[in-house]
Amino acid sequence: MIINPTFIINADEKSNISVSLDSVSPTCTLKVVEDEVMFLSKSDNINILEFGLTKSSKEEYNNLTKIKISKGTFYGYVKDTAGNTGYYSIEVDDLVQKYTCSKDANGKEFEFEDKAQINNVFVEDVGWLVIVAKWEKIVKDYIIHFDSNGGTGTMNDQKASMDSKGKLNNNEFSKKDYRFIGWKAYIKDINGNTIELKDESGKEITFKNKEEFINLYGPNYEEVTLFAQWEIINPLTGLNNPVVWILAVTFISIVVRKLLKNKEIKLKN
Repeated sequence: MIINPTFIINADEKSNISVSLDSVSPTCTLKVVEDEVMFLSKSDNINILEFGLTKSSKEEYNNLTKIKISKGTFYGYVKDTAGNTGYYSIEVDDLVQKYTCSKDANGKEFEFEDKAQINNVFVEDVGWLVIVAKWEKIVKDYIIHFDSNGGTGTMNDQKASMDSKGKLNNNEFSKKDYRFIGWKAYIKDINGNTIELKDESGKEITFKNKEEFINLYGPNYEEVTLFAQWEIINPLTGLNNPVVWILAVTFISIVVRKLLKNKEIKLKN
């Protein structure tokens, strides 16, 4: 308790002394700043003896001015030199995901497109953000490969230029009993597997012989290989053709019946 003396000079120049007691409780306020709860102000700063910041509802004077944020109730306590106390509480109901300048919420590298609007991006313990330009090599020339897909012959790679129309080289492959009907485009994925190249609608990309093309490469500038597509010329060719087996069985049965018939005639004679 503090005794504050007050001196009053009367008109008759006689001096009297009156005494007043300090019974006013000090106050404080708290505020959430980014990821911390902080003391915003403390009243009666001159006579503040102790203060504290905690999540405990029990008075605690630890002289902390900020504390890491989390869900729950935070309390600020103050005590002046007269022993008067006061407190302030703040409730944190939810936490907003905070990003760093290098990773997003899923741990993926954070990137921005040109002229992109940036929201909710912070740099921990720094307060400023440096965005580093990312450069990508522009492919001016590229190569197209050719595969016989079971045929014979050779074809050299074909060179092409980005954004310029070209015409596919004439097919030089051949396959016995098959006719060439065109090309189908393939690329290799990051694991080295050969996969079909498809357009934005998911449709496979095919070409006719000597057809025109432009920008024939994968979505990440992968080199394209064109596989020759074949169509059988004679449907009766090949032992795996069911028609061949049906005709063969039919022919054999006719021959056998004829032989048996001739043998029966001879026996009768």
